[in-house]
Amino acid sequence: MFLSEPNGTSSSKAHLPKQGGIKIFNRDGKIIDSIKNGSIMTCPVIESSRIIGKKWSIPIVQEIALGKFCGFNRFMTKAGNITPRILSKQLKELEDAALIKKVKKRQHNGSQLTEYALTKKGLEFHKIIRELKKWSRKWGNTPENCLKIVCTECPNFH
Repeated sequence: MFLSEPNGTSSSKAHLPKQGGIKIFNRDGKIIDSIKNGSIMTCPVIESSRIIGKKWSIPIVQEIALGKFCGFNRFMTKAGNITPRILSKQLKELEDAALIKKVKKRQHNGSQLTEYALTKKGLEFHKIIRELKKWSRKWGNTPENCLKIVCTECPNFH
């Protein structure tokens, strides 16, 4: 984490000047938060874009919404280029954002299966994904069947 003070200098320590405030950057140089007068200011829209802007957020939510998320290992196989660490991290972030929830089910052999379901918030987010796809279809070079398939089935995804 890097801190930028109003005069443009960088610092690894946080101190709170009385005027101007400081900005907190991630390693990619993107602003994470701003601190002004001792309190963190985070824009809810920017915060949402951090979650949905990750490569795997939309495909995972889509797969769950359409009942095609058939478990951790099957998703990794289907997606083809996601590591277990990234998938685990992304599922946790979506769960922390209250877009998905774990559903534990007992199988007939007594073992436990973990599935995922969309929350109310996740269902609303899925509607936004559909609207993004419509918008992309209208203005971009998106396949005609984009609205009918999940991202992991799209030839443009990989």
